[in-house]
Amino acid sequence: MFQWVYTRSWTDILCMVAGCILLWAYLRTVCREILWKAVNSVFWVVWLAVVLIVTVASRTPDPVKHVPSLIPFSQLYRYFTGANPEIMRTAAMNVLLFIPHGIFASQLYTRRHALAVVVSAGLFISTGIEILQGIGMLGLAETDDVIANTLGSLAGGSIGVWIQRNIHPTENHM
Repeated sequence: MFQWVYTRSWTDILCMVAGCILLWAYLRTVCREILWKAVNSVFWVVWLAVVLIVTVASRTPDPVKHVPSLIPFSQLYRYFTGANPEIMRTAAMNVLLFIPHGIFASQLYTRRHALAVVVSAGLFISTGIEILQGIGMLGLAETDDVIANTLGSLAGGSIGVWIQRNIHPTENHM
């Protein structure tokens, strides 16, 4: 499935993401608060399961890709020096991968510092995945992936917090 998504054009990917966000926002308007929390909890658990399957469980150990890339922004540097034009697509896909986390988690934790908590959780999850990939030789463990995933958590969390505060402004947001 991930390969199918990865081979789509940028227009297709952005339309799919926008469509999913619009569907999610619509569901937000029609669900009661208690049901909404349950729906988001299920969405978040499904998202986490898919991410773990795609990034860890479905991979086979590969000793060649075992050496981690721990230098921040090294992939960005490689892109701008012409090493591989696909690097930017990979980074963008890593950002997109964590937008759902930010959206769903921002609905589960709606207090004043929700965005900080959501982004911190995204950082923690992403770091855990990269550690599993590194220890299990299940792909290239990269600092840049953690940065991109965390940016995705920030983007998704910002969208979720904005919708929470603007679509349902009367609810308690301490």
